[in-house]
Parts: sequence; C-alpha cells; structure tokens
Amino acid sequence: MPFQDENEANNYGLDRESDVRNRRNRRRPDAPLGMIDYIDKWFGEGNLRINSNRTNKSRLKSVIKP
Repeated sequence: MPFQDENEANNYGLDRESDVRNRRNRRRPDAPLGMIDYIDKWFGEGNLRINSNRTNKSRLKSVIKP
C-alpha cells in the first residue's frame, strides 16, 4: 500500500493499532453458529482418543444437550 509520505504511513499504522486495541478489527460471521451446532460439528470431527470421546459424549448428553 503506497503512502504519500511518512506521516501518512504513521497515521495509518496508528489507526490500525487503535482498531486492534478497541476490537474493531474482527470480522463478524455471516451466520452465527449456535452452541449446539458447534458442539455437533466439533464432536463429529472425532480427532480425540476413544476414552476422551466417550467422556465428552457423556458430558454433552448430561450437561449441554440434556
């Protein structure tokens, strides 16, 4: 990104830094993902050990998705 001078580049950097500090730089998702949908997606990937899957499945059924 070309700048006219050093002052313009500095101001651009300060603006970006302010956005990061105030959390204005984060993109919002098009469609929010609900907790239940996220859990189903996460659990469906199955990248954990067998005992971990068994424990997580029990917790999901008893606490999060009764």
